Amino acid sequence: MSNFDLRKYLAEGRLTQEVEFKTNERVAYKDKNNPNFLYVDVKYNHGLGGFLKALGSNTLSGGEREQSVNRAKLIAHDTAQELEKNYNIEDIDVQDLENGIVRVFAVSDDFIDIDPKTDEKLQLIVNYFKHTK
Repeated sequence: MSNFDLRKYLAEGRLTQEVEFKTNERVAYKDKNNPNFLYVDVKYNHGLGGFLKALGSNTLSGGEREQSVNRAKLIAHDTAQELEKNYNIEDIDVQDLENGIVRVFAVSDDFIDIDPKTDEKLQLIVNYFKHTK
């Protein structure tokens, strides 16, 4: 997991509340072949379409996408930390798939017997950062 702390974007005011509400869809699911693999996908907005940069600067779409990506990374990073606190995690990784999803991948034997859709503890962790700044 990256040591880069995205909270600096919050301190600098580079994340807006508008982006917060566009980056709130999260899905937790397990691998079908490996029941101890857990994925948490944090979806983010790609922007309005069109060009992301013009004359070396971000366009409106590019700026919106950058804010949305940074917010999704922050949520994914915090989710990964909470998973580490609450489960016996063997391996964990946060990755931007660059297709509108930041993915948390975690491996733990604790995940074998749980259903990510109905497990209350896991749902609290996955959805905890929905309304935080």
